[in-house]
Amino acid sequence: MTQVMLNWTFGPHNNAIIFLAGRVYLKIQTKILLPLILIFGLMSGLVILLNYSNQQTFVERFIEEQAFQTASQYFDSVNAMMITGTMENREILRNKLLENKDIEDIKIVRGDKVKDMYGDGFSYESTRDELDERGLKGEEIKIIQSFKGKRTLTVLLPVLASSNYRGTNCLECHEVPEGTVLGATRITYSLNRLDQEVKENSIYVGKIMIALFIVALLIVLGVLRIIAVRRVKLIQQDIELISQNMDLTKTLRRNNSKDEIAKMANAFDEMLKTIRESLFQVKNSTSEIVMGTEEISNITSLTVSDIIQQKEEINSVGQTIRKMSASSQNVADSTHKSQSFTNNVEGEVADGANKAFSAQQKINNLYLQIEQVSAIAEKLEIETQRIAESVKVVDDITMKTRLLSFNASVEAGRAGQAGLGFSVVANEIGELAQQTKESNLEIGECTDQLKKLMHEAVIVIRETKTLATEGRNEVNTSYEAFKNVAFEMSKLKDVMINIAGSTKEQSEATREVEDNIQSIMNLSNKTTVAAHRIGEVSSDFSRLANELDKLINQFKI
Repeated sequence: MTQVMLNWTFGPHNNAIIFLAGRVYLKIQTKILLPLILIFGLMSGLVILLNYSNQQTFVERFIEEQAFQTASQYFDSVNAMMITGTMENREILRNKLLENKDIEDIKIVRGDKVKDMYGDGFSYESTRDELDERGLKGEEIKIIQSFKGKRTLTVLLPVLASSNYRGTNCLECHEVPEGTVLGATRITYSLNRLDQEVKENSIYVGKIMIALFIVALLIVLGVLRIIAVRRVKLIQQDIELISQNMDLTKTLRRNNSKDEIAKMANAFDEMLKTIRESLFQVKNSTSEIVMGTEEISNITSLTVSDIIQQKEEINSVGQTIRKMSASSQNVADSTHKSQSFTNNVEGEVADGANKAFSAQQKINNLYLQIEQVSAIAEKLEIETQRIAESVKVVDDITMKTRLLSFNASVEAGRAGQAGLGFSVVANEIGELAQQTKESNLEIGECTDQLKKLMHEAVIVIRETKTLATEGRNEVNTSYEAFKNVAFEMSKLKDVMINIAGSTKEQSEATREVEDNIQSIMNLSNKTTVAAHRIGEVSSDFSRLANELDKLINQFKI
């Protein structure tokens, strides 16, 4: 056991990885170095990534500011040419700026107002894409685009008509309202060169970090071998020697250090001391165990004889109990038949009571439904009366409308030609009022007929309600009679249940006694087997104690 643990922990001198029983194990120094390498790799990658991202962000901000500045200067130069009358030379200025390798395109996109006054200009000064259209709408744009692995920064600055635009009155040359978008200055910068420089700088930083880590790793490895690995190997050699010679009196070699390795060696020595003391105690206890097993064997022989005599006496008691159980069973059977007859009669009475109760519930539900129908019919009668009153109100409104229509026609006639159109409208309103009156008369007739029918329905429903009340009272009387019969049958059933219960308890008590006798017999059999087994175990135990004593004598304690 000790040898296997040592091989698993340390292994050969020059190998970082140990193979044992088909599994792979790492040495201590390897377990320490691997996390350091992993942590440095993650930190290096993170630092390089952050450095690359920060440099790229810096380049983007720098180029963005330069693009805004160049676009403003380009527009100021073109504006100066426009003031001095040299606009035909603006192409020279543009080509001069395009000589810069980082500038892919620069132009001033003309707006519609400028085109109307001065023409379309050069072909590149017209709108080409969505960005130009957004710039001409007054939107200031800065966007980074990527195409086939190459990035570009595009900036658009809208030019607004103003009485004082960077010191120039635009309204003198452009007859447009102030704030009108005259055009947009567009410049596109290539980020390829700067991106490549950022990439090269990040690679250079990564190389420096790797070199520094290798140096630090070598230093840590050297210090680790001096402080820990050598001392652990000395302890390993001592433990292997103790394991081979089975000499528990030997202690581990150690220096004057008080670190964790020295504490581990001290703890191992204390463990050996404890093992020696324990083996002394085990050796002394083994002799006592041998003597105890011999005494157990003698007691077991006496116990087996007593158990056999007890089994014979229990068997005689069991035969007597079985006869009592048969008599109790005959009494229980007769009681069960009487109880079955009583249960059948009670079931028929209960069924009659349930049917009476069901009829009672149905009559009650019918009575409630009739009451609901009666209430609804009375509400309908009231609503019919309200409809008739509403018809009267509509009829009054119709008469007033006709009167107003007639007055409007008279006033329109007095107005002559100017009131002709109003007269036509007034006549139409009068005709509509007449139609409303006719419809209202028909509704009134229908309402009177409905009111009459609802009154008759209420009378019929009230008579039905009276008949339902009488039927409910008769059903309730029948149900009470069934309940009384069921109550008397329940008393009779309780008496029969008490008789059956007493008989059952007597039978169960007899059966329980019989079961207990059988359990005692089974336990006696098990006790006999256990006693024989105890004798066998005591013999085995004595043999094992002698073998243990031989094993202890192999150690030097």
